[in-house]
Amino acid sequence: MIKLIHFAACEKVIIGKDNISSLIGMLEHVIVNGEAAKSLTENTGLPFNWSAICLFNRTEEVAETATINLKMEVIAPNGKTLMGGNLDFVVTNDSWNFRNQIAFPVFPIGQAGVYRVTLAIKKHDAEEWEQVGEYPVLVIHDLTEVNNENQNESANESV
Repeated sequence: MIKLIHFAACEKVIIGKDNISSLIGMLEHVIVNGEAAKSLTENTGLPFNWSAICLFNRTEEVAETATINLKMEVIAPNGKTLMGGNLDFVVTNDSWNFRNQIAFPVFPIGQAGVYRVTLAIKKHDAEEWEQVGEYPVLVIHDLTEVNNENQNESANESV
């Protein structure tokens, strides 16, 4: 009935007057540097507005409208689900594509490694979720110290 066309995590989603979506700043990785990386707890989050967005295509005519439950979750490298959101949308013959977006106010950075933003759907009356999408975001803890004295000396030598 529907097929996933696109699923992504990005900094910003803009919907134009023509109802076309533009994704700005696709999330690929987050780097936490120096002292900040040393003081993180497992559940530390970076206050940062971002969105997960998906676009489904209706692959055939539907005999009657169908309500689809949608779930997006952020799963840490250790496998724990840290946050998520749910919404419902209705599939009808009046639309060809169905776009859904969930906005998040924070991105988890407490653990180094790959965070998975997952997308699952089910028909409203079904019990089992079907995972249909996954988007990886790498969090890097760079513990390299920046030595300001060495940088100042190098800058003076090059003048």
